[in-house]
Amino acid sequence: MAKGILNIGGGVVSVDASGNFTVETGLIADGSSVFNETGVDVDFRIESDDNVNMFFVDGGNDRVGIGIATPKTHLTVEGTVTLKEQSAAGADTAGYGQIWVDDAANSPLMFTNDAGADIAITSGSTLAGLFDADGAQVFNETGADVDFRVESNNEANMLFIDGGTDKVGIGTNAVAAGQGTLTVYGRMQVTRGSAFQTLTTSAWAME
Repeated sequence: MAKGILNIGGGVVSVDASGNFTVETGLIADGSSVFNETGVDVDFRIESDDNVNMFFVDGGNDRVGIGIATPKTHLTVEGTVTLKEQSAAGADTAGYGQIWVDDAANSPLMFTNDAGADIAITSGSTLAGLFDADGAQVFNETGADVDFRVESNNEANMLFIDGGTDKVGIGTNAVAAGQGTLTVYGRMQVTRGSAFQTLTTSAWAME
């Protein structure tokens, strides 16, 4: 295929018969540059030493890939993403959320919504708010009117706490105001030592 060749300072710039432009030395552009000005379905690709798709723009699907030629969304990164710590999220991001790393102790990963509220994703070496089975736990610390329920294999209300009436149910959520503090739906056994005693509707006394 015929080429037009221009030598500049020992470098080679060539244009083939199809109009493909090749620079065999470094290219320095001091002004703004636009690629694909007409908006046709063509891709843009930059190679690195070991990755032929170090930077890839999918012209047909309007997507950008880093390290990948088949980006799945607007931006797809094949590999690890590194975020520099900073003291706060950016300002004026109406309509956008931000993911960033706080420069506070333990470098928590943060998400900031479009209203500017900062939400910690990590805390130390764990997820923020993660349930710690080895630590003390408090549910409903603010004392709101919300219920707490634990299911078992066959019972949807194995343990039920009614936050509005301050009642506890075992095997039931029917713990309305006016009933006792604890309602047990089913038989209850109590023990003193190795002896068990079953409480039924005909024998309520415990000794």
